[in-house]
Amino acid sequence: MPENQKNKLRWNCEQQGCFNQKLRPKLEYLNDAFGGKIAFGDIDGVVEVNNRFLFLEWKCIGGKPAISFGQDLLYRNLSSRDGICVIVVSGSAETMEVRGVMVYQGGACGEWLKIDLAGLKNRIAAWYARAKASKGSAT
Repeated sequence: MPENQKNKLRWNCEQQGCFNQKLRPKLEYLNDAFGGKIAFGDIDGVVEVNNRFLFLEWKCIGGKPAISFGQDLLYRNLSSRDGICVIVVSGSAETMEVRGVMVYQGGACGEWLKIDLAGLKNRIAAWYARAKASKGSAT
């Protein structure tokens, strides 16, 4: 377990029940507010530093992450804005084994890259260093 527990989940499933059932919003109840096939999705993590945003999407292990057409479009449109990057991870949330990443930046999806958890941390740390150095500029 990492030393840094800033956003550690403070939920005990044995005492409080299933987190997904008790606390995760049932977004499907809102889907009929949209037309067509549009539906709410979720993003697994987001951080802001100096008006720059890093979004993290976690996909179950299985090689290259399975990104739906709608997610791909969302991530391309989101990342086309200055200061926004989306990292899609293929890994096990239970064990934190990471197999690889795809990065959306500048409205484009990068190549699938095989990396481990240390490699993911290094990419995030590099993003943080660039964001910290930007001193609030959105470009």
